[in-house]
Amino acid sequence: MTIPTFAYTPATGFSNTTTFPNPASGAAARLQLMVPLDQITTHLNALKAIFEAVTDGASGADHVAATTIAGLTGNTVQALLENIVTGLKAVTDSASGADFVGATAIDGLTGATVQALLENIMTVPKAVTDGSSGADVVGTTAITGVTGATVQAQLESLKGLIDAVVLGGIPDDSITDAKLSTAAGAILDVVTAHTAATADMQFLTTRGVRYIG
Repeated sequence: MTIPTFAYTPATGFSNTTTFPNPASGAAARLQLMVPLDQITTHLNALKAIFEAVTDGASGADHVAATTIAGLTGNTVQALLENIVTGLKAVTDSASGADFVGATAIDGLTGATVQALLENIMTVPKAVTDGSSGADVVGTTAITGVTGATVQAQLESLKGLIDAVVLGGIPDDSITDAKLSTAAGAILDVVTAHTAATADMQFLTTRGVRYIG
């Protein structure tokens, strides 16, 4: 459907004395005045119907022209809108919808489109470079006895603790009585008893008493 061009009927309007002879009365004059006004009203209502239409291929947007927009095809509002939707739904590599949508800078990521940022996010967890691996960028809550605020740092701290035990690297004076069991027969109990017995023997020896086992 095209937008109709308005024209009076007759085209010459009141100049056409056949259609509009000199009115014989005020009532006749009013009737003549209403003829072109009714024609204008009919035309405006027709335009209203055109722009309110929602029929595919003949909607109001199909009748509104538009200038060229870079990156889009179409010369009507309807065509441009359809092209935008098509672009946003596209899944072609390098021409997907996410490639079409721009994005502001995000600290720690590179890319100026949604697609580029998503691809960069995927590379970050896979990184294995020392100091900037995936584990280096994943934060963690504090763990008692473990240092670090990232997965990488806490893993390194745990490895250090494990190496200290497994490889015999227990620091000097790190095992205290408080860490040993006080149960009868346990290491602390046996050592304490042995120490006491040794002290008693030394006491008797200093006094000339010979111990016979």
